[in-house]
Amino acid sequence: MQPAPAVHLATDDEPSKWWFWGLGIAVAAFSLLGVLGSGIGLLIPIDTYLADWSPEQPGPYPENGTSREQNEWNASKEEWDLLEGTTTMMDELEPIRILQFEISLVLLLIAAPTCFLLFSRNHNGFYAAGFWVVVNALGGAYLSWRTMSIVNSYLDDIPGMSSDFQMFSTGLNIAGQLVCNVTLLAVVVLAAVRSKDRGEIPESGFHRMELIGTAPIPPQRPPPQP
Repeated sequence: MQPAPAVHLATDDEPSKWWFWGLGIAVAAFSLLGVLGSGIGLLIPIDTYLADWSPEQPGPYPENGTSREQNEWNASKEEWDLLEGTTTMMDELEPIRILQFEISLVLLLIAAPTCFLLFSRNHNGFYAAGFWVVVNALGGAYLSWRTMSIVNSYLDDIPGMSSDFQMFSTGLNIAGQLVCNVTLLAVVVLAAVRSKDRGEIPESGFHRMELIGTAPIPPQRPPPQP
């Protein structure tokens, strides 16, 4: 009996560990970068951005002055009002920076057990990663809404800025946050599904084949004589 040529397939008994480890590295990196970015932002005083902008207070309106002096006063008053409005907006944005840092800390706390489960190749880590994505999406959407509300109230005082444009910019900002997180959630689902794939190949409907080892050929009988 002659053995048939063996068919060896490069299949693993277990799925690739990188479906777990890759997702764990991504969650850890996003969480650490979020804390570092928001923390560094808190260390920079918010009035630093206005340090080089220091117009003089216009003073009383020159009623008896020339037209040139009155035009210069109007321009100076407009710049002064713009500075005051910007300073007010910056002061209102200060609590948003603190809230962003707090949300980043919460995400880091969630990421710690999530990464532990993923690096341990525990499938519960995918559920924890999904929860991390949901918290990140809700926190990002809320921060975008709060920030754009403050900015829009500031833009209301600027001539030519329509409310339709402000609503569109707010919706676009929040939609961008949601799209990014939905994409990240799809990656989590993909990794969870592929982590259960063991490389098994279903049997063909036309023939069977031994995947490992050798398949014996049955003995050939001579055709019957007439």
